[in-house]
Amino acid sequence: MGLLDRVKQNQTAPPAQAGGTNGPAVGTIPGGATTYGPTAIPVAQAAAVAAPAPPSLSQRAAAAGAGELTPAFTAAKVQIHARLIEKYADQIDSSNKPGVREKILELAEEYFRATAMTMTKNDKERLVDSVLDDVLGLGPLEALLADPAITEIMANHPKQIYVEKAGEPTLSAVTFESERQMRQVIDRIVSLVGKAPA
Repeated sequence: MGLLDRVKQNQTAPPAQAGGTNGPAVGTIPGGATTYGPTAIPVAQAAAVAAPAPPSLSQRAAAAGAGELTPAFTAAKVQIHARLIEKYADQIDSSNKPGVREKILELAEEYFRATAMTMTKNDKERLVDSVLDDVLGLGPLEALLADPAITEIMANHPKQIYVEKAGEPTLSAVTFESERQMRQVIDRIVSLVGKAPA
């Protein structure tokens, strides 16, 4: 089972306790190529695909290469995320995505009122989706993980994320906001998959 298969499995089900192997990230992509290391994330390919859910605004923006992160957007995101942790840290239920989204939306509206900041409806949705992806998912990688055409994701640097589609690596428009965000996502992947005992 590849690394991303295990990450996706652990996002939807409790981790299996018996017989799992831990160790360096190793995955196989279609065509038989093997990937090694913490930055190569093989993407699971489902055998039977149900009707795909419509993409979120953040996924559409990432796919279109839109959604530049302005300093105001980033500042709002940081403040809303910090306030979410401060106010609701013990109430966040990762299995209740709509409930967490409502809390983020409430805090975003509170932030906009307090700062008299204005933002388009699409940018507000993108902001809420971005905070939600950071809190419950793998941050900006969520949009890439939702794309079934992507077979591998390689993060070489916070501002340099390559994706492989049809065997061709391409520089993605998706980036991490900072090295800290990238490290948090890596830590989350490692915690979902497990580590080898020391």
